[in-house]
Amino acid sequence: MEKKKNVGFGFRGTLLILFQAIGFFVHTAFTMWPMNILAGEEAGFFGGSGFIPKVYTASILASTVLQLIVSRYIGRVKNVKRMTIFAGAASLLLMIPIMTIPLTVGINIPWLLCYVPEIIIVYFYCPYAMGILIGQWFPRRKGTVMGITTCMFPLSNFLISIFSSRFFSSLANGATNALYAYWPFFLLALAGWLIGVIFIKDYPEMCGCYRDNDSSLSPEEAKAEMEREIREKRTTVWSPSHTVACRDFWLITLANGLLLMFAAGMMTQTKTIVYQVFPDSNSAYTLIMAMVCVAGLIGSCGLGLLDTHFGTRASMVLCAALMVAVGILGATGNGVAFVIAMAILGAFDGAASNFAVSLSAQYWRREDFPSVFAVVNPIAHIIESFGATLIATLLYNPNLGYTWDFRACMAAGVLAVILLLAFSPHHLKTVDDKYRLKAGKPLDDELVGRK
Repeated sequence: MEKKKNVGFGFRGTLLILFQAIGFFVHTAFTMWPMNILAGEEAGFFGGSGFIPKVYTASILASTVLQLIVSRYIGRVKNVKRMTIFAGAASLLLMIPIMTIPLTVGINIPWLLCYVPEIIIVYFYCPYAMGILIGQWFPRRKGTVMGITTCMFPLSNFLISIFSSRFFSSLANGATNALYAYWPFFLLALAGWLIGVIFIKDYPEMCGCYRDNDSSLSPEEAKAEMEREIREKRTTVWSPSHTVACRDFWLITLANGLLLMFAAGMMTQTKTIVYQVFPDSNSAYTLIMAMVCVAGLIGSCGLGLLDTHFGTRASMVLCAALMVAVGILGATGNGVAFVIAMAILGAFDGAASNFAVSLSAQYWRREDFPSVFAVVNPIAHIIESFGATLIATLLYNPNLGYTWDFRACMAAGVLAVILLLAFSPHHLKTVDDKYRLKAGKPLDDELVGRK
């Protein structure tokens, strides 16, 4: 009797989704919150808003170098889960001094010696290492899964207002560090890491589960497919040098980087941006971030479903179009238009982080996914890394201000649309055929019809 495909994600699959979602929270809370709140214009600790964004950019670039080095060997890594858990443990340990080192107005070298490696490791932990696990568990349903997990980005954008309130109230009560503001969120990060330690494996077949929770294959067939994929992964034709030689790789990866650049970059300075429009209004900031959160939950899930049903490029084009709309509305200088722009920004903020996993799984083979993703992710984040510095530079220039951030967002959105329209899955299939012929591998129609 033919087995039916399961609708849900399975127990362990659901826990993997939760593991990734909390990882995205760590990605935001442990790297952007210190820059936005602790070093923001209102508090100005650890070197202030003119210095820390530059540190953030340099640290992401360092993490990118680490990821590119690992990408050369990712096909031979036997235990991605172990690599992920090790990075998560290092991130949690570094967070302890970040929370407890005394606050200083000037540059604080001990704090920086923890914050810099924290950024480097967090960007490796999530989305890099976790993203590989997601692609190996959900190769066909990656859009839906990533749409769910990236809901944590808008939730983080709401939680930052709670973090900010806890931080400034603790300062008023004589606190000398950020421990009171951070400890509940640290415990959440620890809980997520423990889920990964206890329940997650490299492949679902290693713990009696199925890829995409699709039990139409027998356990024996699923295990054989996993073993074939592991063998093929070691001899992938999409080496880093072959990947970067493909024009379509650059077209879609650069577009992804531009989406990330402003989705993440704008969120690093939300408090100052809102205060330039609504001066000294804590209530306006809280309400706007709550609105951004709701819009983000809808946008992340909606664009993820669009990705699954209509293809990654279609979802990315819509995301880029939303980016253009954000820029047009925000650049007007009108308060109402600004609020609408922030809602739309929230809608594509989390979704922008879906695409590195989605595009690598959508347009390449399963066995090629880890090698391709290991190059897509760091290069997209190289572009993202300049977002925080660009946003801060425009924002704090007395002759420019927040409207120029939105003008830059509009220009980047237009460029992203152009790049995505030039991208061709059909041409990528032709390149794949060329590489496979040269390697003596058989040709097939696996990449035909990828949208």
